[in-house]
Amino acid sequence: MSNMTVTLIAILAIGATLFAFLRPKTAFLLVVFSTPFMLGAKGNPVLMRVGLAELVFTLFITAWLARMVIVRGNTRRLTTVHYLCILFMGTVLLSLVGIQEAFASALLETVILGYLVFFCLMADQVIDNDEDVKRILDYWMMGAAVVAVVGLWDVAAVVTRAVPMLFPCKDPHRVMATFRRPPQLAVYALTTFFGAIAYSALGGMSARKRWFLHALAMAMVVLIIFTSRRSVLAALIVGMGLVIIMRTPRLSRALIFATLFVAALSVAHELVSQSPALEEFFGQRLRILYSGEALDHPFLRANVNDALTAFSEHPLMGIGYGTFSESEYASTGNEVHSSVLRVLGECGLVGTIVFVALTVCLFILAYRNVRLSQGSPWQDVARMILPALFALHVSYMYNRCFRDRTYWMMIALVVALHRLLLARRRQTALSAPATRSFPPAPPPPLPAQPVARGTGAAPDYPSGRQG
Repeated sequence: MSNMTVTLIAILAIGATLFAFLRPKTAFLLVVFSTPFMLGAKGNPVLMRVGLAELVFTLFITAWLARMVIVRGNTRRLTTVHYLCILFMGTVLLSLVGIQEAFASALLETVILGYLVFFCLMADQVIDNDEDVKRILDYWMMGAAVVAVVGLWDVAAVVTRAVPMLFPCKDPHRVMATFRRPPQLAVYALTTFFGAIAYSALGGMSARKRWFLHALAMAMVVLIIFTSRRSVLAALIVGMGLVIIMRTPRLSRALIFATLFVAALSVAHELVSQSPALEEFFGQRLRILYSGEALDHPFLRANVNDALTAFSEHPLMGIGYGTFSESEYASTGNEVHSSVLRVLGECGLVGTIVFVALTVCLFILAYRNVRLSQGSPWQDVARMILPALFALHVSYMYNRCFRDRTYWMMIALVVALHRLLLARRRQTALSAPATRSFPPAPPPPLPAQPVARGTGAAPDYPSGRQG
């Protein structure tokens, strides 16, 4: 690398840090926007796991800490969910005590998890009001729109073979857009699908923006199909079933969302049917969902047995976070394909209890948001988050949530929305006595009229009654 290149990079880094110092909220929004853009450098274990968001966040946190020192701003108190996130990070660090194998991989996985936990904590510091939540959702959807354009181009390349793929995948029948692997795109598309339809339910939104979100949600469904991630597709179907059964947020909108979902599936089916090779490939991939073969699949059976074996031999603290793929327990040489089983095998009973407590607390907070949002513009959004969280955790039964950026973003949004809705409810309760309607005060008594002397006549009262 030449001196000119190093100088240019240093100038850009200093300029970006100065911008983040002056506009910290905008810098954080850029972190949200750049979430789906992975570097994906093959052969480099670090660059394979980080992306543009991590680089932008490094500049943001540097500038934010400098701003806190210079300006001496105040920080918000942590919530129960935040403390559980920190406690889970503590159990991960304890699981690494005494490990001798795969230390480099474990350290890298732990650093990435620490960054994501820190991202979740920092999100609550920059969200001050409803407009901040809307801006975060706007930047999330703008980043997802870029992914949709790139992903749909690659879908056209897979179907027609007439245009080159922008991001070629090892499997010629699948797409991964801006991600490193198709499963990462699938989980991102699942979260974005529910995020888009939930955001479209916000009160006071323009029709043009609402239809843009609906089109984005349909694009995410097509991308999920062409990632061929069966667990994500099953989670998507379960989540949409809950939306219809719960009539969330209202029956009319639930039917609209169901129509969009069916329309997107029809478009994907029509695209797949254009090629016999695609029909055969996706038919074999999806047959496992309804044939019952998943229960007896060799890889899945080994996945469960390996994790339970590691837990049975190290029940308290596990074998060490991030070490499973290089341990003696990985008969397939892969990571554990399940968030719960991974925690159970790598962090033991202690880590599993904390992770389950975090999940339960998150669902309780999301349910409270539904009650607190009654009568507010966020009412329908809060009601959509519940089936979205349930669908995500169905997906995480096979996928790993700890490296999923949108998982931590959803936690941050649920916590921030709860704080804002609670503040709104308290403000309404405090202002209620001042606006309460009281019965009108009785009119003042009429002055007494003296009786005329010597006439014997009674005074003329307005009410017609004699005193």
